[in-house]
Amino acid sequence: MKIFRLCLLFAPVLLSACATQLPNAKLSKEYTNNTISPRLVNIVDEKDMNYLIPKPTTPALLAINPVAALAIAAVQTVEMQASKEKRDPKFSDIMKYIPEGYIRKHSNDKVLKIIQKADWIDVASEEDYQQKSDAMLMDLFSNKIEVNDGDETVLIVRNRIFFSTYFDALMNRVELDIYEVQDNRLKKKIYDLHTYDTYHVGGAQEKDVENYKLWLENDGEEIRRGIRETSDSVADSLERMLSNPYLTADTAGGTTSTVTNADPLSGGILN
Repeated sequence: MKIFRLCLLFAPVLLSACATQLPNAKLSKEYTNNTISPRLVNIVDEKDMNYLIPKPTTPALLAINPVAALAIAAVQTVEMQASKEKRDPKFSDIMKYIPEGYIRKHSNDKVLKIIQKADWIDVASEEDYQQKSDAMLMDLFSNKIEVNDGDETVLIVRNRIFFSTYFDALMNRVELDIYEVQDNRLKKKIYDLHTYDTYHVGGAQEKDVENYKLWLENDGEEIRRGIRETSDSVADSLERMLSNPYLTADTAGGTTSTVTNADPLSGGILN
């Protein structure tokens, strides 16, 4: 079976065209050539894997009328629930072929080891933070993670694997943020890294949820291969990006342009 794969790097979408932020995978300039000793917080989703459901086709609310707003919200809820009910059994069939601990071993643990190896990061402590599987933005975790006594910096990492809306592709996504602690809270972001890899299964049909059967071939080896290959690709990318975190003359100005590579989560809504 022929496999098509794509590895992309992307920066977070800017809130406005004039906003300035750190370039992807580059430290804030005052930390150049410094070793950082953060507490590492590993965001662990309640589901080992997940899938996207299509965004509602019902038009977004344009009227101020609260009755119309409630009606549209109700229609969208029904539409999304129908999408979920259509996909849940298929997703469950796929998950039967993934041994317990397989994803953690081949993906998340690999990510954590690479972070530990970075010569400019000296992890002070490491812990898991259990999180409901949803599309929560990484920046929101800066308001949820408690600061411990002695924390100077906190590194937050999240590794998620999920299917596209019609099970034709598998996405593996890593986000890594480092915050400076001020006034007993995570206040200033000093590092922001995003990378992902996509594995396309051969023979998939456009907008056909029956594509899920392709992952079950050879006793589920197709899905396990997808997990391994995207994990290896993301790990290689992460290691390369962490090896050179310092700003240069070309990157010191920050980023002011719109992202060209779409976030894989933009293709739908996480179940």
